[in-house]
Order: sequence, then C-alpha cells, then structure tokens
Amino acid sequence: MAHRPELFRPVGAEGSLRLDTPSGQSLNLVADGQELRLDMPRWADARAALPRSFRARRRTIRFVARTLATHGLTLSLESAGNPVMRLGHNTSPSWLARLLGLGLAHIPVSALRLLFRR
Repeated sequence: MAHRPELFRPVGAEGSLRLDTPSGQSLNLVADGQELRLDMPRWADARAALPRSFRARRRTIRFVARTLATHGLTLSLESAGNPVMRLGHNTSPSWLARLLGLGLAHIPVSALRLLFRR
C-alpha cells in the first residue's frame, strides 16, 4: 500500500524578509514562530499584490490559506495599521469569508474594497 502524506506538518519561522514591489515600495514580512505579519503601507499596495479578477483573488487566497494551515502558520496582512485579512492555521472564517467562499480566512468588512476594486 502506498504511503499517504501527512495532512498537517507544522513548521516554525523566524526572521524578517524585505520585499520590493513593482511600485517601488519596500514591504517587510516578519516571522515569529507560527505567526507571519506583512504590513502594506497603502491599500493600493495590498491590491497590487493580488491578481486582478475576483475569481483569481479568491483562488489565490484559498490556496495560500490552505498551504499555511497545512504547515501550522498564520499570516496577518495589515495596511496602514488596519487589519486586512488573516489566513491560515487557527483562523476562524469570518461571515464575509464564508459568504465569499474564501476558506480559512478572516476578513473584516473594511477589506471589501481590497477584494473588489481594481
């Protein structure tokens, strides 16, 4: 019988990573154990990091959330000090995330413009 892969493989992450966007902004991804935090200075930077269509955005968010949950990691996206979304392990889906079919994501109502604006 073939070996089945484990569904949950926890990892830990430590450190920081600087990401330069096409618009010239520098973003810092900070990892502390199982928590990852990415602060984007403006909503436009957050939108630019996602695909253009809502369908592609939804698919990307679900993929990232599943991948993070598999490894026991949580990603918190913030823009200008406001929470944009939380993805991954130990994330209770918000009613908005369930309504939009986004899986393991917590999205506040204030982040609606991130998902739908181009």
